[in-house]
Amino acid sequence: PGSRVMPLSDDMDASRAAVIYDPARLQVRVDVPLADAARVSVGQEARVEVEVLPGRIFGGIVTRLVNEADIQKNTLQFKVAIREPAPEVKPEMLARVEFLAAAARPAGDGAGPVTVFAPEGALLREEGGGVAAFVVDPGRGRVERRAVKPGGSRTEGWVSVESGLRPGDLLVEAPPAGLADGDRVRVVDGGR
Repeated sequence: PGSRVMPLSDDMDASRAAVIYDPARLQVRVDVPLADAARVSVGQEARVEVEVLPGRIFGGIVTRLVNEADIQKNTLQFKVAIREPAPEVKPEMLARVEFLAAAARPAGDGAGPVTVFAPEGALLREEGGGVAAFVVDPGRGRVERRAVKPGGSRTEGWVSVESGLRPGDLLVEAPPAGLADGDRVRVVDGGR
């Protein structure tokens, strides 16, 4: 107790004394090409295969997407929670992920669409009581201001959205006051 750990190099990771993780709550970081990102959404089922256990398939579910695209890799990162991971699965192992399409449902079965979530900081409260968000078109490098109808669910800084956004939309989080519909923007990697 009270001991101080000092790094022996300029590498910030060298100052770590220990890394703690919960082996029952592992997730995979998946870089999805921007062209395919609109087909992946929070709540979507996935299959995960870890290279250390070839042929063994784990169930997974998309739990979140990061707020910014990686413009150098032209990807958007999603997090997939692994259901009931084996003890052999450890953090930072390589894995393959297959996103499963929603099963076809007969009309009128009462099943609704996948719920879309947006970061709270990306939703703008307007004077008339409405809510809007700036959606980035990465191909054009411009933003579109869209009216958004928030839902009733909130979780860890995310708000469900009933209309106005689609899964995979790239949003401007904490937009500057002068940002307007059609303005040119540049997507940068914020390290998330």
